[in-house]
Amino acid sequence: MEKYFKYIVIAITFSLILIALFFFVNDAKERDITKEEQSMQKEPEKMISGHGNTSTDYITYKIPAEIVSDKHTEIYAKVLSYIKSFNFDIGSHVNKGDVLIELESPEIIAQMSSLKSKILLLESHFKLSQSNYNRVSRASKTEGAISEFALEEVATKMQSDKAALDAAISDYEHLKSISDYLTIKAPFSGIISERNIEIGSLVGPNSGNQTKPLLVLLDNKKLRIRMSVTEKYAPHIAIGDTVSFNVGSGKQQANITRKSGALDKRLRSEIIEADIDNIDNMLLPGMVVDAFFVFNK
Repeated sequence: MEKYFKYIVIAITFSLILIALFFFVNDAKERDITKEEQSMQKEPEKMISGHGNTSTDYITYKIPAEIVSDKHTEIYAKVLSYIKSFNFDIGSHVNKGDVLIELESPEIIAQMSSLKSKILLLESHFKLSQSNYNRVSRASKTEGAISEFALEEVATKMQSDKAALDAAISDYEHLKSISDYLTIKAPFSGIISERNIEIGSLVGPNSGNQTKPLLVLLDNKKLRIRMSVTEKYAPHIAIGDTVSFNVGSGKQQANITRKSGALDKRLRSEIIEADIDNIDNMLLPGMVVDAFFVFNK
């Protein structure tokens, strides 16, 4: 009997040890889980870097930015006409005043030719009426030779011929100014980045081909880096501040040149720009880069 009692005591003791060990292991796991949850719920710390022994810390603000040309224009035809010739193609460098496109308009040429003939005819009429008026005017100085009505009649005829001549000259000058649009010149020096024309194409208003520009001219020597900065950081950026950006050729810097002074209603951000001198032609308009601002904490 004592032997069985001893076995029972040993079994109970072993069971108590197992139970205690089970609760100890579970408690340790719960403590580990609690610590992990607390670490996950903790707010991530900002990356702060110091400079030597100074106490000034800073944070870096990174935003996407776009490289755009300082000057960019789309060239269209202002009169209904045909492409006669174009002197430059994609990638061509042009100087201000260079003739880019020559157009031709048979209707304008015909109207100008007709007006020239009309002007010559009206000039002859005016010279004749002016000469007649001068003769009658000299004769009227002799008392009773010419009536006042006759003098007024030739004067009115001269003035009428002069008005008709002036109107024809005005119409011709108007057509001539329109014909000046048939020669399209470069408004500034730059590079042709797009061409949508062929010899003989009908262009101009109501031509059906006015949806795209004839040529696109841009200045690739002076560029801008354009950023849309959120309202949280926009007030901290001032004109003259430095912005860094990464491109294929490495890291570059520029100074802030202009701020829009207002927030975009849709994006709640302010447009900020910096000028870049693209001397080595390593930057291209349309590039998207990462811009960096450094703020003191």
